[in-house]
Order: sequence, then structure tokens, then C-alpha cells
Amino acid sequence: MRHQVRSNAAVVERATPKDIESICRIDALVTGNRLRSDFIAEAVSRGDCLIARIDGATAAFVVLDRRFIVENFFISLLIVHPDFRRKGIAKKLIGRAEKECPLAKIFTSTNQSNSIMKSLLQSLGYDKSGEIENLDEGDPEIIFFKRLDN
Repeated sequence: MRHQVRSNAAVVERATPKDIESICRIDALVTGNRLRSDFIAEAVSRGDCLIARIDGATAAFVVLDRRFIVENFFISLLIVHPDFRRKGIAKKLIGRAEKECPLAKIFTSTNQSNSIMKSLLQSLGYDKSGEIENLDEGDPEIIFFKRLDN
């Protein structure tokens, strides 16, 4: 069932241990597996996971990483439940991630084939910074960054 949602209906907050199962369910729904469950649980325990809720239901989440690119802030994972896509929730989560960033730059990445994410990032002022070959064969990972006015 498709939900009728406005992005301003989404409440974004820091995920807590009680959210891990609902976050992992969304990730498994989108990826078809639960391989990232430990990664997600660790991010939640570090306070590096934000969750978007709509009417109490988990709609999306973002994982922030302060370790991937040393001394930089990296959005390592952004997943929106299929029922809540194209509603502005990803923009709201990225906006909150940017506010959480204590530095002048923030980075993220997506596959070359992910035209929706690339379009979203470009609409939010992110610029291409480079690419990494061979993570997904034949589909390079494109690195994006944005200068922040913090």
C-alpha cells in the first residue's frame, strides 16, 4: 500500500538500539539480504545513524561515517523504504546529516547507474569529486562532495 506523505510529515532523529530491527528490515527489503545488519547496529551504537519516521513507522535512514575518509564526514548509506520514495524524505535526511557535520565539507557516493541518487545529490549542490572502479564490476562508484557553510 502506497502511503500519502509530505516530507514535512517525516520526523528525523538519531536512531536508538530499539530501531535497529526496523532499519535492518528496510535495508533487507531494498537489498534482498541482511549482510549489513552488523554495520547498521554498530552505526546506531556510535550515534551515527539518523532515522526518518512517519506516523511512528520507520520510513528511511542514513548512516554517517567519520572514519571512511579520515578527518572528513561521509554519508555512507541512505535507504528509503520503497513506499516512502519520491516524497522528499531523502532530502530531509541529507539536510540533517549536513547539519550534523562539524566540518566544511561532506562526502557521499553512489553507483554510476543510480541516476535517481545522482540527480538528488546534484539538486542539493553536491559536485562530483571522483570515482572508484571495481567495487561493483562495470558500475563505478561516483564520489560526491559539498562545501558547507557551517
